[in-house]
Amino acid sequence: MKQKDVIKETKYNAGFTIIELLVSMGLFTIVISLGVAVFIAGLNRQKTVTEFINVNENLNLVMEQVVRELRTGDTFEKRSTPNLGTACSIPLIEKIVFINDVGDRVRYFMCQVGTGANTDRGIAFKGGPDMGPGSNAPVERLTPSSMFITRMNIEIRNEAEDDVAPLITIAACARSKRPGLEQFETCIQNSVSARDVD
Repeated sequence: MKQKDVIKETKYNAGFTIIELLVSMGLFTIVISLGVAVFIAGLNRQKTVTEFINVNENLNLVMEQVVRELRTGDTFEKRSTPNLGTACSIPLIEKIVFINDVGDRVRYFMCQVGTGANTDRGIAFKGGPDMGPGSNAPVERLTPSSMFITRMNIEIRNEAEDDVAPLITIAACARSKRPGLEQFETCIQNSVSARDVD
């Protein structure tokens, strides 16, 4: 009989009370919630950084393509002209026009399609052997549709016949179209000197 009493006492002395159990469950829930919140915030931040890197790399690739062709070009002109048909609807487009290394007249410019919330803007290319007035050569967009070019500026120095190679500077800024990332902008500026002297 004494053995039974000892077991009974042990039974009553071990374990948690209801209050202790509720408090521990509440603390566990709070700690898990904080951990999940930090994990989700980290995932969102990682997506933001990845998107920013993608915009930066895409803009850098386009600028390198433009600079590579400018380096071997000749007869450079900076123009602001009316739109280029249905492919671009912005009233004035700043662009650079030149003769490339195979003798084709090419243009690199900022192209905008649409207005308001549906605006899409990118860096485009138009070129070929038939680039005279009224040319219907296709406009080729170089930047992906997932990014938006906020501004583009072109400067040409040493244009005159002064035995100095032209120096062309192109600056462009871009951002992602993904919602919530509009405030993150990356800008790249490249300067290139043409190989041929005026």
